[in-house]
Amino acid sequence: MSSQNPQVFEIYHSCSVLLFKTIEGITEEQFAWKPAPESRSIKEMCRHLIRVDNSFLSKLSLQKIVDDPEDQNAEEILSLLKIQHQQFEDFITQEIQSSHAELILHAAQHYLYHISQMIYLRRANDRNWESPINEWERITYEIAGYILTEK
Repeated sequence: MSSQNPQVFEIYHSCSVLLFKTIEGITEEQFAWKPAPESRSIKEMCRHLIRVDNSFLSKLSLQKIVDDPEDQNAEEILSLLKIQHQQFEDFITQEIQSSHAELILHAAQHYLYHISQMIYLRRANDRNWESPINEWERITYEIAGYILTEK
């Protein structure tokens, strides 16, 4: 674990946990569902996250190991996201520069933005689906702890 800032790892990891909890058990139909033609599906958001993460990896001088999964199913896309998240976490466990920490936190914030959209879509599509409130609370407290210790 980076002795410089273990909270950066915890924040990123908590975002990963929340993401995968949000899309755990999703059907292909739910994965591709859009509330309107101009909206993004959860599948399109996941592909977007992979593409943006590749941009972050490039800024961190890391080689991408996952390409945009154009025509893959939910299970395959989720597998690629897990590979990509592991690549980030492996990087974060090293000693990282503050500029790297900022990029990692930016990536985490980007995830939270889209995860909230995914949660909305899951609930709109299935009112019986239980949102991952415990995981959301955990990341909220992780971020609050980071902000309060940075003062």
